Amino acid sequence: MTYIGTLDSKNRLTIRKSHFKYYKVYALASGVVVLEPQKIDPVTSLSPELLKQIDTSVANYRKGNVSDPIDVDAVAKKT
Repeated sequence: MTYIGTLDSKNRLTIRKSHFKYYKVYALASGVVVLEPQKIDPVTSLSPELLKQIDTSVANYRKGNVSDPIDVDAVAKKT
């Protein structure tokens, strides 16, 4: 389907007959806008083990039990 879309007063564009709720938007320098459909998984899809690990990590962070900062640039140069 092809149609001319217009922006409303709040600069929003309505997508007709959309089959998706979420899109990743790419605004290219040429003025082209690309919409890539995205599926957002609910938090309930995370495993109990992962949720426990996240809780433990947050508790450690709040206690100040953290490692030294990582130099991302140094790691990137090794790869």
